[in-house]
Amino acid sequence: MANCDVSITSLDPSCEALKKTGGIKQKFWIGKLNEVVTTLDVDGYVDSVSMVSASPVNTLSYVIGKQFKHNAQETGVFGENVNTINQIVNAILYYYTAEERTAVEGYINLEDIVLFVQTAGANSQVLMYGYDNGLKCTAFDATIGALLNDNTAATCTFSGEQYGLPKVLKIGSSVQDVVSALDALV
Repeated sequence: MANCDVSITSLDPSCEALKKTGGIKQKFWIGKLNEVVTTLDVDGYVDSVSMVSASPVNTLSYVIGKQFKHNAQETGVFGENVNTINQIVNAILYYYTAEERTAVEGYINLEDIVLFVQTAGANSQVLMYGYDNGLKCTAFDATIGALLNDNTAATCTFSGEQYGLPKVLKIGSSVQDVVSALDALV
């Protein structure tokens, strides 16, 4: 019988890890898994993002919402043969015009996508969700509310099982370099 032992690695969290704040910035980027090309550095960070050449040109799209409304989580999925991590991004979508409504309706049918989200706080990072197998819209909920100040946004949940945690982007020397690189692909 094969030896399938998994090695155990020590974990001594950095100060950044121990003091990491929550929250996601109001803008995130969406791309199709088969159109986004990434490379990894020796540490496993995404160090470049580009688009597959095509006509018409492949681009990323973006969504802008409100600060600290979008959220993400990762949950373990434990199986007979392999354990995976379900990566989940809950996008809070605001809409009013016909064009905005059409965009929101289109998100319901998205499959095999990747999302790039920027965390909030002093040690902000840009994370790539769906790196291995892509994400798809797995839940949708929109409400009008009962009171004038109730939530009127839609929540679209994108999720998918992956082999690891979301990838961290390290393009250039700052998180602003990462944001600029993603904006250049829109």
